[in-house]
Amino acid sequence: MKKALRDRAVTILAATTLLAAGFLLGSFWLEWRGTTLEETDADAARSLPATVPDDWRSRIRVEVLNGMGEPGAARRAAERLRAMGFDVVYFGNADRFDHDTTRVLLRSGDRAAARRLADSLGVGRVLDRPDPQLYLDGTVILGEDWRERMRHRGAAAGEEERDQGSLLDRIRGELGM
Repeated sequence: MKKALRDRAVTILAATTLLAAGFLLGSFWLEWRGTTLEETDADAARSLPATVPDDWRSRIRVEVLNGMGEPGAARRAAERLRAMGFDVVYFGNADRFDHDTTRVLLRSGDRAAARRLADSLGVGRVLDRPDPQLYLDGTVILGEDWRERMRHRGAAAGEEERDQGSLLDRIRGELGM
């Protein structure tokens, strides 16, 4: 009985090993032959998600950096820019948090794109800082003036100021502590 079980296990192991070796050899052979799966334009169009806008190739690529140190500022600014149609490819912290004014840095040669970005943010000046390593049209560095600008925008739109203090401070305020 034990010998039959051992023989069965050896047979299963041998079959599994042969299948794996066949799969590997087949994939090496296909790679060696240079076989590729060609995708037609119609297939490519069908594979795009339905939410991709028609003008996705002409969208302005932007990164947003928090240069003032307020937690979540870059994320909120990125959400606003995305709502305005910009392609925010990255948001995070700047190298330091002592920026007084919000700046738009021109990264590509497309001055019109950087100007549109600056106008959308209400920033007057665009600094020419090309960087061929970045695949961006512009970089936004949020400064201290951004906090005041968003407070005025929120008040004008009838929004409450939501991000005052930590979560614990807001809970204490709600409880009257």
